[in-house]
This record gives sequence, structure tokens and C-alpha cells, in this order.
Amino acid sequence: MSVDVAAAEHVRELRAAGLRPSDTRIRTILKSGDAAFAPLLALATNLALLDEDEPELFAPLHALRLLGELPKVDMILPILREFPIDIHGEWDEIARSWANEVPTIIGRLGAVAIAPLWAAFDDETLAHEGQAVAMLCLNCAATFDPHQREPLIGKLRERLAIEQDATKRTHLVIGLANFGLASDYPQVLSLYREGRLDTQALPASVARQLLLSGGEKGMRWTNLSLAERYEQLGPLP
Repeated sequence: MSVDVAAAEHVRELRAAGLRPSDTRIRTILKSGDAAFAPLLALATNLALLDEDEPELFAPLHALRLLGELPKVDMILPILREFPIDIHGEWDEIARSWANEVPTIIGRLGAVAIAPLWAAFDDETLAHEGQAVAMLCLNCAATFDPHQREPLIGKLRERLAIEQDATKRTHLVIGLANFGLASDYPQVLSLYREGRLDTQALPASVARQLLLSGGEKGMRWTNLSLAERYEQLGPLP
């Protein structure tokens, strides 16, 4: 059996892994390296499985998390093209977890993700939701690689000063707010007063809280190990 075929089979078996793949299975898949990437990406984006019964419904989340251990820029657009995704109410925990973890998984690419993510943010073939997630991924990439934080903040401010589209402008403010940049609060407040931001996407009260209270705490998930993701984020029995 070739390495590629073996890797694809090991990844396929994630559909029967239940709440958490065994450590042996995880090691086997990660040991496959590049051969596991394409099968993992295919499984991570097979979101129809989120509507299946256990254990299959957990498989896209398992695959997404394993991609975070074998990250490549090639995963960015295929994953972002899955947005918007259907989340059927508060009980739809796995779909919500998948959506929430995407920025923290793509963010693990660090510096190499910055340029592709800006391109995705400006990609008009992506749904607005996908563009919005690209901005969150930028935040997380700078969380994973702190050397990217100040250059990214500078680029966000530069873009905000010239952006003409209200939706894009709002997502640039979200990018700044996620870093908890209190110094930007007066400018953001002015944009709200001038009616230049989408208050549905970012209510003024949320922007104020993020800017003045240290930013989006969920970005710290980017630095979780695979084991820590299962221990802290579930899914739980």
C-alpha cells in the first residue's frame, strides 16, 4: 500500500473516531505528513457530515484540528469558501465549534498566512462571511506569531483610513478591536457617529467592550496544542 493510500485510509477512519481520536491514530496521521494533508482538507470541508449522527458528525472537526498540526497555505481558500455555514440553533455544538476554531487553526500558519489572508479579505468571489473570517484569521496569525502584530495593526489603520466600503470598513474595525486597542476608540466612535459602520455586524457596545477591555480572548486558542483543544474545547461526553 502506498503512503498516500495509507494516509487517506487513516484519515477516513476519523469518521468512526467518536469524541476524540486515539493518540495512536493521531500519531499515525501526523507521521504521514504531506500525504495526509489533502485527505484531511477534504474531510475538514465535508460539512454535510455535521448533519449526520455520531460518530461521523465529529469528523470534520477532528480533521480541521489535525490540519492545524500540518498547516499549509493551500488550506486557506477551501476552508473560507465553506462560509457561511449552517448552525441549527444553540444545540448545534459541533458546527459552532468548527466555525469558531477555523480562525485559530488557519492562524497557526503565522507569518506565511498574512499575504494570502489579505488577498482572501479582498477576494470578491468569497462570501462576505468568508471575507470576515479572513480578518479573524489575520488576528490569530498575529497571535501565533507576535512579530506580525505591529505590522498588521499598521496595515489595518492604513486600510481603514482609505476604505470606501462600509462592510469592509467594519471588518477592519473588528480587526483592530480584537487586539483591544484602546487608543483607536475615539476614531471608531467617530465612525459610528458618522454612520459609516455596519452596526448589525459590530454593535457599538461590542466594539467599545473589545477596544477597552483587552480584545477578543478567544484568539488565545490559536496557541493551544492539539491535546489542549480536546481538553479545553471539547467535544465533551
